[in-house]
Amino acid sequence: MRLLVLLTLLPTTHPFLITYDLPPLHPSTHLAVLKENDAIPSNPEVSKSPSSNPEQYLSRGVDEEFQGKGFKLEDYGLGFDMAGKKVNLFGLYTLLISLLTSLPYYLGLTLTSTLTQNKLLTDPNLNIYDTIGKIWSHTWLALTFSTPEIVNKEAGKMIDERGALIVANHASWLDIPVLCTAVDGPFKFIAKGELTQVPLIGQQLTGGEHILITREDRRSQLQTFKAALNYLRNGVPVMAFPEGQRSKDGRLGEFKAGAFSMAVKSKVPILPITLCNTHAVMPSDVLFPVQGGGGKLRVVVHDLVEFEEDRSEEELSRIVRGVIEGALPVEQRSI
Repeated sequence: MRLLVLLTLLPTTHPFLITYDLPPLHPSTHLAVLKENDAIPSNPEVSKSPSSNPEQYLSRGVDEEFQGKGFKLEDYGLGFDMAGKKVNLFGLYTLLISLLTSLPYYLGLTLTSTLTQNKLLTDPNLNIYDTIGKIWSHTWLALTFSTPEIVNKEAGKMIDERGALIVANHASWLDIPVLCTAVDGPFKFIAKGELTQVPLIGQQLTGGEHILITREDRRSQLQTFKAALNYLRNGVPVMAFPEGQRSKDGRLGEFKAGAFSMAVKSKVPILPITLCNTHAVMPSDVLFPVQGGGGKLRVVVHDLVEFEEDRSEEELSRIVRGVIEGALPVEQRSI
């Protein structure tokens, strides 16, 4: 019974439903990291050179008409509670789709595990696990009428052998499958270690060697930072949500320092991505999506923000945040 319940929660317990907020490390590590709840401070002395202007990285596909539409939560007729969350008829439909897609998801992961363990499949970075997750994401979104519009997708193809840090705003559990449709190549997420105990989710996390963190364990926190740096320095993209947590109302929050510290120390470019209206399709107080995302969900992939030696973490944060916010609908911008 426990397995069945966990399988039905696939849309809300996707392996990568994780926010990244690097906690403080020991001073001897010499890592420029703020405390867990600290936001990047504004700095009036930050350089205003042309390369520091967020608008130069903003996708040319930004649509002002779309930004001003102001998609609001429709009257979705919530029917009852399930696991402490609201559910409506559309949510029950997505539950059915989750059950139907669980079996092929499981078979794909199991077959991949068998082939890799017996050395019948050569895959140094275990990217096949990421591919399976992407296939599931595309399938689930299509069957729930929520395939997003992707703007400037070709920008994601500019990630080369150097790798990149991928960052996006975070307003819904739906962000992860949506994000997986925007960048074709493999990348690693930072995930909570306890998710390895969840069927299918844990299998993909451990099999794909994603970056696991135990927030209460300082040693784990440092190991997480080192693991992310190792991936980045070896050309493997890493995905992080610099807000550190989901926005409950969809508005962009302040950015934390950890992700940008990784980018500076590994000297990799950053790929900013704006996720639009995921909170209107699956708000924070529901268990499953309450409406289809067709015509509402949009992903804007921006130009790479290249690494520059004289650019501080604070300046990098300001630039990237400005880029992401510039493509958000008006109602999702910070107040």
